[in-house]
Amino acid sequence: MLLDKFVTNTQFTSYDDFVQRFRINVPENFNFAYDVVDYLAKTQPDKKALIWCNEAEKEATFTFSELKYYSDKTANFFRSLGIKKGDPVMLILKRRYEFWFCILALHKIGAICIPATHLLPDKD
Repeated sequence: MLLDKFVTNTQFTSYDDFVQRFRINVPENFNFAYDVVDYLAKTQPDKKALIWCNEAEKEATFTFSELKYYSDKTANFFRSLGIKKGDPVMLILKRRYEFWFCILALHKIGAICIPATHLLPDKD
């Protein structure tokens, strides 16, 4: 189970027990896109991962398999632009579902994603 990879315990007898025994295990080279999303794409490919909708009543649903597919394609596109590990990338996509493809892709590359609002003024 994925949860068992990252936490020491999931059963506790009290809040004090939780405080004393709960620990998060973060592997040295942890990468959310690979270690969580792609893992779930492999083990539960058809499970819903993202449900998106907007005020215009448009809706899109993506499985973990689809998130992996689109984030892989997006990572390859970013690499073709010369984006590499350690590069800072400001990501401004308002409330579009493509934001998730992009942020996962940047995680996969090892780039530093800077999510920003479209209201960010030029001086910032």
